[in-house]
Amino acid sequence: MPFCVCFFVKNNSYAFYYEKNNDIVLESINKIFSLLKKKENIQIYVHKLDFDGIFLINYFSNYSNLKYKFDTFIRENSIYSIKIQFESKTIEFKCSKKFLPLSLKEISIFFNLSPKLPFPYKFVSSDNLNYIGDVPDKTYFNDEKAWELCRTLQNSEFDLKKYTIKYCLQDVTITKDFMQIIQQIVKKFNISLLDSYSTPA
Repeated sequence: MPFCVCFFVKNNSYAFYYEKNNDIVLESINKIFSLLKKKENIQIYVHKLDFDGIFLINYFSNYSNLKYKFDTFIRENSIYSIKIQFESKTIEFKCSKKFLPLSLKEISIFFNLSPKLPFPYKFVSSDNLNYIGDVPDKTYFNDEKAWELCRTLQNSEFDLKKYTIKYCLQDVTITKDFMQIIQQIVKKFNISLLDSYSTPA
């Protein structure tokens, strides 16, 4: 279940967090389209679209009465692109990992970008999305080092909602920044990322 959606559009960041009876996937898509001009097409990079893209594909496949049309570019069970159209506007989600097949943590170190934050992945459940209290136990983190880092980053109590949004926005920022670097590199060779879906392409 998606419980947090964050993205950058036109140099502004946006965050949507789960609330009962709220559809944050649809709210996010609606928001992006509201930011676009008539006949405007934009590309949004998602690191590891094979993961996040499943939510989008399932969502739009299950709701045929939505006003949006969608199309996918999938090759050998790997998602390269998801296009969503509304009237004369188009959002295309592309997989940034197809351009640099490293983790965001590795990318942030390689390009000297903002560091990827630790997160208690195993802690989150539908029952505790508004948890406020101590930093979750180290067993909820990938390793003890991640747990210790999270404890040092928290000056006060741990607010899961605030921390999740901060974590997601950090991931989005890393993706945005490294794709801008990639864009600058390929531009020197007169190559446009707009028409490319992977490094081999």
